[in-house]
Amino acid sequence: MKTVSMTLAPLALGAALLLAVRAQAADILTDAAPPAPRVENPAPRAGQVWAPGHWEWTGHFYRWISGSYITERRHAHWVADHWDAVGSRYRYVAGHWEPGVESQRVASQDSAHDTASSAPATASAPASAADTTAEAPAGTSVAP
Repeated sequence: MKTVSMTLAPLALGAALLLAVRAQAADILTDAAPPAPRVENPAPRAGQVWAPGHWEWTGHFYRWISGSYITERRHAHWVADHWDAVGSRYRYVAGHWEPGVESQRVASQDSAHDTASSAPATASAPASAADTTAEAPAGTSVAP
């Protein structure tokens, strides 16, 4: 029994550290408005939810990250990655699950927008060779 508890202790510590690091993630702020979102037309998939693509800020320009399917969660809905206007700046909000109404199999891109110039988003999807960039003006920062 002592061997089992000694094996589980490092795993529990690792999980706690991972959660702490995610909680301390930096806010991404920029003076440059994100470009208009791209239209993606995914087909429905059983047990999957479409997380729409979004514009990722690199520190110098925006790069499109294509949407992807993520596993559906019961009693939760996907809130897509998007940009919120905060005064004259824009703050990135990562996609996440919220409890409540169950997800639609393919979420509408329009539902992921806020009223300010925002872009819908996805679960962190790897960038591909097909992803593109959009130039943006200087005056941006990543706030700790």
